Amino acid sequence: MRKAVAIAIGALGLVLAGAGPAAAQTSGEQNWVVITTPGAPTKVVASGVLNAVGTVRDFLTLNPNGTFDNLAVQTFPNGTLNYHGMGTFKISFDPRTCLGRGDVIGPFVITGGTGAYAGATGSGTAFITLTFVFNRNDDGSCVQGPPAQTFGVARAPGHLTLP
Repeated sequence: MRKAVAIAIGALGLVLAGAGPAAAQTSGEQNWVVITTPGAPTKVVASGVLNAVGTVRDFLTLNPNGTFDNLAVQTFPNGTLNYHGMGTFKISFDPRTCLGRGDVIGPFVITGGTGAYAGATGSGTAFITLTFVFNRNDDGSCVQGPPAQTFGVARAPGHLTLP
């Protein structure tokens, strides 16, 4: 797990090094990297048409049939982007280690925004890997219920058109 976190932080650092002010180009390739770590806001690094670092607030629904629906707001210094993703997920759990893993994949669309990004459109496919850490009960078994910590890395290549 430490290795996954180190890789995620390293990826964020590489992307941050290339992130700067918004590009003059208004339509083209766009990449998003989203990093989730416990105790911190979820970070998003956008590179391509939009070059900025921000935060994400997800409104995620996991359905019993293995599908998901996620409405998210990405907040950047010059405005917000509205993200809508749907797709499939698989979750595995190891009761020996109390660790879970989630693999999520699905298409997404950008459905507008605010500020400099009002009227933005776009689409792509998100690839997400999550690690869930569950606490242990006094008897050594894993605590049932929500995980104590969640780590995640999402890579979302696509296309973005800004107004």
